[in-house]
This record gives sequence, structure tokens and C-alpha cells, in this order.
Amino acid sequence: MASVSMSRYATRFFKGVQQVTDTLQSLLSVQGVRTEQASPPVPDHALLSAVDAYVKAKWRKPPPRPVRDNVVLVSLADEALPSPVFPRKADLTWETSRYHDPPMRTSPEPFAAFVMKLIRDRDLSEVGVYTKARLDKRQFAKIRNGACPTGDPYTPSKETALALALALELSLDEAGILLRKAGLALSDAIKRDVIVSYLLENRRYSVDEANVVLYANRCPLLGTQNR
Repeated sequence: MASVSMSRYATRFFKGVQQVTDTLQSLLSVQGVRTEQASPPVPDHALLSAVDAYVKAKWRKPPPRPVRDNVVLVSLADEALPSPVFPRKADLTWETSRYHDPPMRTSPEPFAAFVMKLIRDRDLSEVGVYTKARLDKRQFAKIRNGACPTGDPYTPSKETALALALALELSLDEAGILLRKAGLALSDAIKRDVIVSYLLENRRYSVDEANVVLYANRCPLLGTQNR
């Protein structure tokens, strides 16, 4: 008798759960909310092939790190080794930092002020820009205010600057100007920068599409909502 009553209770319980689920799904469908899982973006194979060819032609891949099979230990009794000579900051050139972002001088006009000027000149909405760039509202508030909550001047990451360059639909030259406002620059020694350069040259301004291509090439994604 106990097993029969338990089975009846379980049947009524699961029927009640199913009714609640059906009611919630009907309410969500009335309000226009999608209940099914969003499918991941499908990569454009033609675009991936074009980007791959562009990367092979433009990307200056850094050489592999040297592997030392034998480590030689120098005792204190050995002849004194010459003291290392460190280059001065003024002597650093593109060749000494060719596999990193080249040092750039920031422009007198702050990055944040320049972004807001572009939005006004192009008659764009702030919400549309930071949504298209996949930035959250808090991040864009720093750009609008030109400062962090601590009061320090706002300095964007390169991922944020590149996302804004795509969202603002800038040309490659305009994107270079935008990056220089933040003391950054596009580098052909960085694979991500080469891919974004291709997208800017070919007016492929979707950040979502850019992230699909970057993910396929194992590069950091753009924006702050994808980290």
C-alpha cells in the first residue's frame, strides 16, 4: 500500500511540475521572450579563408623562443663577466620591441573625448555604439566621463579600443588615429591586430563576426561582454 501511495504522489508531483513549466513557457512566449537556447554563431568559411590568406601575407610571426639544452654554471672563481648594458628608454626602437605594441606617444586630445566627438559628429547613439562594441554600460560610463571611479584618467585596453573602432565603422587610418589617442598602435607582429586590420579594410564592422574569426584563430576577443 505504501508503494502504491508513493507512486501516486510522485505522479501527481511530476504532473504539477509539468503544468508549472508549461504555464511559464506560455507566459514567456506571450511576452516575446525566447525560451530555447541561442545557437552559437556560425563561422563564415569564406571569410575565414580570406582572413587566413591575409594573415599569412601580413603577419610577422615572432620567432620561437630559444631552447637551452645545456646550462653552464659560472663559479665565482671564473673570470669576471662584463656588466650588462641596458638600453636607455630613448634608444628603444621598433626593432627592440617589434613583437609587442610599438611605443607610441599619446595625443593631446584624450581618448575618451575623441570617442565622444566621433559619436556626435556621426550622429550616433551612445547606447547603439557600446551595444555594437559589446561593452557593458559601466565600461562606457568611464569613456563618457573620461575618468575611472578612482578619478584617474581613463585608459582603455586594446581590446576595448579595437571594439570601438569596429562599432564606429572607422577606416584603417581612422582606427590608427583612435588607437594613438590611447598610446596604442596596430602591429603586424600581433595576429589579432592583423585580423582586425583585414576587417577594417574590408568594412566588416560586426564585433560578433570579428570575435568568431578571432576565436577560430585563438586570439583574445574584443569588448568586455565576451571575457
